[in-house]
Amino acid sequence: MQGCGFCAKAMKLFEQEISNGKIIVKPHLEAPSDVNGFPHFLNTDNGKSKSGLPSNKESLFSILKDGGAASAAPSMPQGALVIFYHMENCGHCIDSKKLLADHIEMGHVILMPASKAPANTRGFPAFQSVATGKMSLGKPESWEELLKKLDIKVEGFHPEFNPIQAWAVAGVL
Repeated sequence: MQGCGFCAKAMKLFEQEISNGKIIVKPHLEAPSDVNGFPHFLNTDNGKSKSGLPSNKESLFSILKDGGAASAAPSMPQGALVIFYHMENCGHCIDSKKLLADHIEMGHVILMPASKAPANTRGFPAFQSVATGKMSLGKPESWEELLKKLDIKVEGFHPEFNPIQAWAVAGVL
């Protein structure tokens, strides 16, 4: 973050990792609203993050370490049906969040930032079936239409069973 002394110290501390691409620096304006400190680091393999200047490289890498799994995807909560990849300032994404608000609150829809979408995603909002990986792009007209596009069958599904779950991304490690 421009003018942040801690960010400047982090840039110096991680100069080698930044130059060899192990740490990718992103502008603070790309951080979601729930990030409340800078610098902010995120391991994109396991979702672990840390805000603030670490005391040394080893402590940061230890905090963000995934316990040995090279590229573990975040696990989905029981009952999650759809991953919703969104961009913060996208009008269609905002409209889709309103349309799906009840299902987001119940944990049927998992919010993830556009930066976590599969590499071949060509637009947002993007939706992905947790079970099959099938994708659908664009704002759906209804929850039922989205389920149909993703070939999701919900017979016997109890809508009040699951917790709320959401992920956010800021700086990347």
